[in-house]
Amino acid sequence: MPTDAYAVAIARTAEHLTSNGQRVVTAEQVAQAMFPFDPDLALTEEIRKRLPKAAEAMINDGVQAYAVKPIYFDRFVDEPPTTTDEGKLCLASQAKDAAGLGRATSEEDVIWEAMRDKLLGPVKTALRSVRKLEGYADRGLIDEQDVDVAAQKARLEIETSHRFDQIMFPQLTAGS
Repeated sequence: MPTDAYAVAIARTAEHLTSNGQRVVTAEQVAQAMFPFDPDLALTEEIRKRLPKAAEAMINDGVQAYAVKPIYFDRFVDEPPTTTDEGKLCLASQAKDAAGLGRATSEEDVIWEAMRDKLLGPVKTALRSVRKLEGYADRGLIDEQDVDVAAQKARLEIETSHRFDQIMFPQLTAGS
């Protein structure tokens, strides 16, 4: 969980603001809710910088959350993105790109799918590495033991991924 207490407070505020069905909130809306008597530009900028960490805190709380870029508000605020490519376009992974926090409203949320793909990237990388090492072992270029070590690490990544799915999509992983 993030150690940044301010990011956690931002996450709690965003969770509250999006609990009524609102899909995405801006940094300005979070600032207004956190500091109703003094939501100045400097505070809004500090909140904006912490939006990716706040999204991480929300995910750690079991909320399907993500930070969005300004393009979300420019193009998709009225009609949410419908393709994975549009979802990736909206996803902010760095503080300098973030403009708001979103909360997935269903498993079909394409921005959440883009975020999930990003979080599961290490699993895909680990599997590719193991396959590559297996090819080297088949040709006698490396020892089978090296492949076993890599496979063990990949298995750990996959188990972590499955636990992630169980937390984030319990209705989809029931019984697995």
